[in-house]
Amino acid sequence: MMKVALVLLFVTYAYGCGTPTYEPSVNRVVNGEDARPYSWPWQISLQYLSGSTYRHTCGGTLLAPNWVLIKDTASVNHKASLFCFNVMM
Repeated sequence: MMKVALVLLFVTYAYGCGTPTYEPSVNRVVNGEDARPYSWPWQISLQYLSGSTYRHTCGGTLLAPNWVLIKDTASVNHKASLFCFNVMM
């Protein structure tokens, strides 16, 4: 009985996982359409400083408030040690 209760608790908790707080304006990526702000709260844009502006280099996934998962080549391609990065949500 305890196992069933734990499974139900887990399913109830996980039900809202991956559900955007704000409904996105589109349900798929098409031609680089801008997403509605905060509709994908776990997605970030990793940007590097070029001159006086930041430029997008790759996307990432927010794992925790201070942890972002990105593809390794994103930092290698832009020689991460030479750039100041910005994380935008």
